[in-house]
Amino acid sequence: MTKIGEYEFPEQIRTLAVEGVEQARQAFDELIGVARKTVTSVEEQSQNARQGAAALSRQLIGVAEDNVSATFAFAQSLALAASVEDLVRLHSEFLTGRAQAFSEQARSLGEAAAAAGGDLVRAGTRAADTAADQASAAVEEAEAVVTAAAEEVPPASAA
Repeated sequence: MTKIGEYEFPEQIRTLAVEGVEQARQAFDELIGVARKTVTSVEEQSQNARQGAAALSRQLIGVAEDNVSATFAFAQSLALAASVEDLVRLHSEFLTGRAQAFSEQARSLGEAAAAAGGDLVRAGTRAADTAADQASAAVEEAEAVVTAAAEEVPPASAA
């Protein structure tokens, strides 16, 4: 067991944390894969909208950077957490923030694609819908993991 203060984290909690990080990494990898496929598809569909596609590509990279930065900030906050309650709170806040960010990112990407015109609208809409669907699924899965972890944590007074 890992001991923090007077509370010892059960091995199950550490295992859940490791699994949670792995699930988050997989979700991120899937999101990046969708972004790359979207960029490729957009560029292939419209030679006439090359500037629009380049702008959308830069925006997608910016979105990926924002998401990775937020994830590292979250990991840093977890490292500084003083209790299991803090961990659960931080995780909940992170999920809520990411869901809002994904929604805004999907909207923004859709608008950028619409500005680029014709084929880009269709490709951007598909990308935004896919990203929003994957974000929602990832948030739901992460919330289930947090809920399960929280249910397995004994009350602080039992320590």
